[in-house]
Amino acid sequence: MTNKDTPFQKGVSGNRKGRPKGARNKSTMAAEMLLENQAAALTQKSIGMALQGDITAIKLCLSRLIPTKRERSITIDLPPLEGSQDTLRANGTVLEAVGSGGDLARRGNGRSKPVGDASADIRG
Repeated sequence: MTNKDTPFQKGVSGNRKGRPKGARNKSTMAAEMLLENQAAALTQKSIGMALQGDITAIKLCLSRLIPTKRERSITIDLPPLEGSQDTLRANGTVLEAVGSGGDLARRGNGRSKPVGDASADIRG
């Protein structure tokens, strides 16, 4: 069958606006309907299995109770960035803070990225 045999043209969508915002898959909606009345029972079953020592159930329950640990933000007073030499001083400040040890040293990887971004902005 060639393009001449079909009412559709290659590369032209019949839905120019795309999928509407908030539209959901039929399979997702069907699964939600099936589980709607069973949520409490499934939760109790998972807790019971966890209490009996089922490692997977324990992980599931704990992942819902304890959110993934995220790093706290750090604050470092940087010199004003007006020229390329200022970015070198700012990077030095970040390295000094990381080199001083403590919690900041463990989390220092990639901390000077904003300074590098500012350096690129200054260079144009």
